[in-house]
Amino acid sequence: MNKKLTQILYFLILSASLSLAQAVRLQVCDIWSGLPLSSVRIICGADTLFTDESGSVSKVSLLCPAGKYKIEKAGYFRAEPQGLKSAGGIIYLIPVENAEAITVVAPPATEDRLAIPAHISAINLASGKDDFSLDLAEIAGSQSGLHIKSYGAAGQLQTISVRGMAASQTRFLFDGIPLNSLQLGSVNLAQYELQNLGALEIYRGGSALFGGGAIGGTVNIHPLMPQNKLGGRVELRGASFRNEAVAAGLNIPLGRLSQRFFFSRSSAENRYPAKFEGSSVILRNRDFRSREMAHQARFKISNKAHVSSYLSSRQYRGGSPKPFTGPAAEAANAARSTLDNTFFKIKAGYFSGRGSFSLQGYVRNEWMSYADPSLKINNETLYDLYFNQEKGAQLRGRWLPLSDLLLSAGAELSLQRVKGSNVGRQRRNNTAVYLLSDYEILRNRLFLSSMHVNGSLRLEKYGAREALLLPAAGLTAQWPDWQVYFSLGRNYRAPTFNDLYWQNGGNPALLPEKSVNSEAGIQYRSSRKFIKWQLLVSGFMNRVRNQIQWLPAEAFWQPQNIASVFSRGLEVEGKVAHANGKHLVAFNYTLMLAEKEQATVEDDRTVGNQLPYQPREQWNLAAQSGWKSWRIGTQISYSSFRYKTIQNEARDILPSYTSARLWSSFAFEYRDLLFTLRASVENLQDVKYEVMAGYPMPPRNYRLALEIKY
Repeated sequence: MNKKLTQILYFLILSASLSLAQAVRLQVCDIWSGLPLSSVRIICGADTLFTDESGSVSKVSLLCPAGKYKIEKAGYFRAEPQGLKSAGGIIYLIPVENAEAITVVAPPATEDRLAIPAHISAINLASGKDDFSLDLAEIAGSQSGLHIKSYGAAGQLQTISVRGMAASQTRFLFDGIPLNSLQLGSVNLAQYELQNLGALEIYRGGSALFGGGAIGGTVNIHPLMPQNKLGGRVELRGASFRNEAVAAGLNIPLGRLSQRFFFSRSSAENRYPAKFEGSSVILRNRDFRSREMAHQARFKISNKAHVSSYLSSRQYRGGSPKPFTGPAAEAANAARSTLDNTFFKIKAGYFSGRGSFSLQGYVRNEWMSYADPSLKINNETLYDLYFNQEKGAQLRGRWLPLSDLLLSAGAELSLQRVKGSNVGRQRRNNTAVYLLSDYEILRNRLFLSSMHVNGSLRLEKYGAREALLLPAAGLTAQWPDWQVYFSLGRNYRAPTFNDLYWQNGGNPALLPEKSVNSEAGIQYRSSRKFIKWQLLVSGFMNRVRNQIQWLPAEAFWQPQNIASVFSRGLEVEGKVAHANGKHLVAFNYTLMLAEKEQATVEDDRTVGNQLPYQPREQWNLAAQSGWKSWRIGTQISYSSFRYKTIQNEARDILPSYTSARLWSSFAFEYRDLLFTLRASVENLQDVKYEVMAGYPMPPRNYRLALEIKY
C-alpha cells in the first residue's frame, strides 16, 4: 500500500513539474466583472496570438521575449503593458463604456472567478447569434443550474429560477443597477430585446458584490457598446402565429462623443391550439405589442476620465391570460395588462495606473395596469393601477495596492417608493457598503501555479430594519489547465412591498429571508492543436430560513416567515470546439434537489418534498458546424417531471418533456453591407407540453430573420 502511495505521489510531482515547465501564460480579463476575454489579440511586431475562452494564451515569451506587447479587443481600449514577468500575468481591460484601459500587469488571478469563487457563465450576446435564439429567456434557460418558468409563447411572462430558488430570490441587474420589481420581486425576461444587449453574466450563489436578493444567484445584463465609427444594424423577423419584429441600431460618433440609438417593435397573436379532452381548442388573449427606444452615449474627457449615459423607454400591451382549463373558461379569458418603463443612468469614470473608480446615478420608473372585464367590484370592472420608482447612486472602485492583492469596494444608496390600488403609498431607503479582496498566497509553489484566498464583507440596511452583515470567503487553487475552488457565504432577501403592505393581507412584521450557501467545483480548460476542451463540475448547497409564504388566515391570505428550504445539487458542463469556433459540441446537466425542510402546520406531511415546478433533472445538448458562410446547428433540451403542488402527489404532476430545435444561417457581403439570413424550426417533434400548469407551450413553429449590418 505504501509503495502504491509513493508511486502516486511521484506521478503527481512529475505531472506538476511538467505543467509548471510550460506554464508561461498570459490572461486578459474584464476589469469590472473579472471575467476572461476570448479572441483578444496579443501583438508583438509582426506576430499575433489570440486568447482562448479562458482569456489565456500560453508560451507568450516565445512570441515576444522583450516583453513589449499590444493587447487589443473590439469594445475595449488597447493596453501596452511593460515588464511582463516570465511566469505570465493578467491584463485588465476596461470597456469603452467605463474608461481608458489599465496597463497594470498583476500575477495570475483565478481564471474567471476573480474575487468570486463560484460557477459563473459569461455569454457574449453581441457576436453572431447564429443559433437564432429569439429572447433572453431561451439563452438563460439553456444554462446549467437555471430553470425558466415559461407561461407560453413569445411575449408572455418568463421568470427565472437559479438553483431551485424563486424568481424573487434572483438578483437581476442592468450594468449593476437592480431591476427586480419592487412589488413582486421578480423580473420578466420577455421584456428585454435581445438585439439591444451585448453581454449576459450569470453568477450562481450569493455574492457581496451584488447584495441582497441574490439568494439563488445574480443575472447581470449589459447593453451593446456605442462604437467610435459610423455603423448600424437592422433586423427583420417573422415567425409562426403572426410573430413579427423589427429592430435597428445606429452608431453616430461626433468627435469625442460616441453614441448609439436603438429602436425595436414586436407583436404576435399567439393563437395556437391546445388539447382538451381529446379535442383542439384555439388559445386566445395571448397577443401582445411592445416597443423599445434607447440612447447610449459616452464622452471622453481625457485619457483617464469619461462620462456616459443610458436612456431607454419600454412599452408593453397585451393579454394577461388565466390558466387554460377548457373552452368555456378560455372564451371568458380577457384580462389585459400594460407596462410602461423608463430608465436613465449617468456614470462618471476615472482610472489611475493601479485602479479604476466610477460613480453612477440612476432612476427607473414603472407604470403598470391590470384590467379584467370578467370581474366586477361595486358594478365596476376591475382596474388596478400601480406606479413604482427607484432612485439610487453607486460608488465603485478597483485597486491593486500590491502586485498580489486586488481590492474591490463600493457604496450604494437607493430610494424606493410605490403607489398602487392595493398597496397605497409606501417608501423605504436602502444603503450598503462592501469590500472584496483577492489575495494570492502562493505562486509556483507546492505543485501549484497559484493559490488565492478570496474574502468579502457587505453591510446592508433596508428601511428601518437593523443592518445585516453578509460575509463570504473562498479558496482557489490553480494549475495551468485545472482549477479547484470552494466558497461559503451568507445572503438575504428583503420582503417586497406586496408582502408588507398588500390590502388586505400584507404583513409589516415580516423578517428578511436569510440563506447560507456553499459551493465547490473543479474546472478543466485546454487547447490542443486545433481543438479546445472544457469541463466543469460544480456542487452546491443552499439553506434558506424565514422564507416568506402566503397562507390562508381568518378572512384572507397573509404572508408569514414560516418556510425553510434546503437546495443542493450538481452542475456539469462540457464543451469541445474547433479553434475557429465553427464546429462545436456542448452539453450541460443539472441535478436539483430543492426541498421543503421545515413544517408549516401541525402534522405537516410535506416536509422533504420537492418544491413545485422545480425539475430534479435537466440537460441540454447543442451542436453546430459550418462551411464557408454557412452555419447549421441543433439543440435538444430535456426536463424531468415537475410537481404542481408541495403535496408531491403522483396524480398531480407535469410530465417530463424533450424538445428539439434545428437552425441554419447564411451570410454574404455586398459592398459595405453584411447580410445574414437565419431560419429555424422550433419544437421539431411537435411535443405537447407545459412548463407551468395551464399554459401550453407552442407546437412546432418556424422562424425567419434577415439582418443587415453596415
